[in-house]
Amino acid sequence: MIRFSSCIASSRSTTVATDRRGVVALWVAVTTPAVALALGLGVDVTEWVVANQQLQRAADAAANSGAIQYGITLNAQQAANAAADIAEANGALGGTRAARTWNASTKTLVDGRITVVVGTAVASGDSASVAVTLTKTVAPTFSSVVSSASKTITATGTADATPGVPVVTYTQPCLVGLGTASAGASDITFSGSGAVHGTCSILSNEQISLSGGVQISVGTAFANGAITIPGGTSITGVVKANTGTLQADPYAGNSTLTAALQQLGTGTPTNKPALNVGGVTNTTIVAGVYPSWTIGASGTVVLSPGLYVVKGPINLSGAALITGSGVSIVSSSSLVISGGPFVTLSAPSTLTATGGSVPGVLFATNLNATSSAGLNFSGGAAPTLTGVIYGPNTQTSISGGVQTNGTAGCLEIIAYSINVTGGASVSNAGCAALGVNWLGPSSTTSGPGGTKLVM
Repeated sequence: MIRFSSCIASSRSTTVATDRRGVVALWVAVTTPAVALALGLGVDVTEWVVANQQLQRAADAAANSGAIQYGITLNAQQAANAAADIAEANGALGGTRAARTWNASTKTLVDGRITVVVGTAVASGDSASVAVTLTKTVAPTFSSVVSSASKTITATGTADATPGVPVVTYTQPCLVGLGTASAGASDITFSGSGAVHGTCSILSNEQISLSGGVQISVGTAFANGAITIPGGTSITGVVKANTGTLQADPYAGNSTLTAALQQLGTGTPTNKPALNVGGVTNTTIVAGVYPSWTIGASGTVVLSPGLYVVKGPINLSGAALITGSGVSIVSSSSLVISGGPFVTLSAPSTLTATGGSVPGVLFATNLNATSSAGLNFSGGAAPTLTGVIYGPNTQTSISGGVQTNGTAGCLEIIAYSINVTGGASVSNAGCAALGVNWLGPSSTTSGPGGTKLVM
């Protein structure tokens, strides 16, 4: 008899082993993609977590930097720009500085994927908060086999600027805009590529605006409204916008100046002929009441000390050398210095004022022309002026430059509005010695404080 049992058993065991190997192979084939996908997703999630941590650190650093800048300047736009600069330095995606947008009403800066908002302090007693929101897109690595969609992560850092200690930062202003007629208007504007340098302050009852490539260096810039500092321009010094304080006319109650201006009325007749100096000449003129002045000479014109009352326009041009010390000039019309005259004039001091001249005041006009330039400095050589230029109801235009007598001089322009397109070198160092009225806020203001992350 032939037996097949052992053969059959061997065949069965071989078949079972083969079946098991097939099941394992099938299981491996089915689960391997899922395991690989899970591992890849884990890698991607880890990358997202790391990227989020880096973005959060960048947002916190930017918010801290913005809060520090706000504590120094009390200027929301400067604080926002400082925050955006640090965010970009830490890898956040922004554009060029000139491409940033600033909304003064909401105090919001947008720069690519950087958003900075300067708002009310989070903690009670702090000065303000700076919130920086950054977004970043992270492309998938391993999980892209399932979806090619990128992951957008967002991080927000918020820091408060804490109050500082009282320090003396305010100095006597050199440029003062008294205009208050138009809400949202600027009564001090700087444009072009010129520069304004001085140790004194600038003070506006409305807004201060910069454009072009102008660079301003002053002690403090004060404005009742906004101070606009776009890309390419700068203010070096303390910047205090939206102060809510209006500057009154500092000479409205000055009896000596009032008496001088009253002589421009019809009750005071002229006692000098119209001054018309031309050609090559050397002339000395004396104080008195004149109908008008036109000096276009190529020689030398000397003004003796005293009060000059000019009932018409004053035009200084040509290539003359015009000098005078201890001089006060009042006019009912405009003052224009154009062309290339070399003008060096200084006001009297309290000790040297004579014949009705006004201590500290070089030129004053009662011209009422808020929409035109009653005080115009243009042309070649910048005049060297020492004292107050006073036109509370007219515009001042500086397109050719103006300067004072070195860093120890005194030049203060008080007008309804001031437009500077050239350069100016101003100082207040010698104003007290001339008897110039102090104006502006208290010299004691809040200095920079600290910062703290609050969110």
